[in-house]
Amino acid sequence: MKISAQKLVWAIILIVLGVVARVYLRVCLPPGNSFCMFDMFAVVAVMALLAGCLIGGIYSLVVPFFIMFFSDIYLGNNSILLFTWSGFAFVGLMGYALKNRVNYSARFIGTLTGMGIGSVLVYDFWTNLGWWYLFYPRTFDGLALCYTMAVPFTAGHLISTSIIVPLVSIPAVYIHKYGVPKIDQVIKPLEHYATICMTIVLAGLSVFIPVVSIM
Repeated sequence: MKISAQKLVWAIILIVLGVVARVYLRVCLPPGNSFCMFDMFAVVAVMALLAGCLIGGIYSLVVPFFIMFFSDIYLGNNSILLFTWSGFAFVGLMGYALKNRVNYSARFIGTLTGMGIGSVLVYDFWTNLGWWYLFYPRTFDGLALCYTMAVPFTAGHLISTSIIVPLVSIPAVYIHKYGVPKIDQVIKPLEHYATICMTIVLAGLSVFIPVVSIM
């Protein structure tokens, strides 16, 4: 199977960003931030969605898997991990459903955000089923209690996802569509002399101001 270098680069970038963001936010956010849960869901979810719609194929599963694998080495996990990992696989597949509709437009970003919100419901339904199966009484009352207790977490997932998906996907989709914007390398004479003059002025002020203050 031939591996596309461009797809591989995109996958590595998404994995690195996902791991760094998840670890950083988990460490830096104050305790008791369970309502927003930026670290656990939104960061990984947006990378899974982008992997699905921008890269597609097996990368829809590989990217969220490796984000969780590498970040869990540092953060740790518990017996629910198979449900959380497979939950993000569902998110990646939902992004993959948009693979042929990728376009840098407000409509597509809105569609992707809507898919992200939908992925919250799928992910939370699946992972809370795991919580019930592993940690609650296996009765209807236990199931009802599990999903009731999960309401604040789902609300936090919905809020964080509706914010972070458009914020991250707008530049990501633009770069995927048009490439990295190139900076004009031609320096005009006026820019050249202005840069030199400003440097000289700043250097002069750095010497002149302390002398005046001493006097």
